[in-house]
Amino acid sequence: MLVVGKVVYFTALFPYLILFILMIRGALMDGSLEGVKYYIRGYGDKDRPDDLMAFYAEKLGNVAVSMTLGERETYRGMLTDNMHLLIETY
Repeated sequence: MLVVGKVVYFTALFPYLILFILMIRGALMDGSLEGVKYYIRGYGDKDRPDDLMAFYAEKLGNVAVSMTLGERETYRGMLTDNMHLLIETY
């Protein structure tokens, strides 16, 4: 039982240790401060598309298509996996 507790502590804390090491490593790289500034503020109008509504409409269309295709594959999997239940009940 004592070994299980040690495994649980290692499994719970090790990912945080690795993430902390990677964060420090990334913060010490050249240009990291510019990246943080860009993440928070951006660079102004040169990143913004000319027609913002068309940009968002295109992105929304991509999301709708992705969700539709994903739902179709999900329901197809459910039908083929449970088809034997339909056959056995009738």
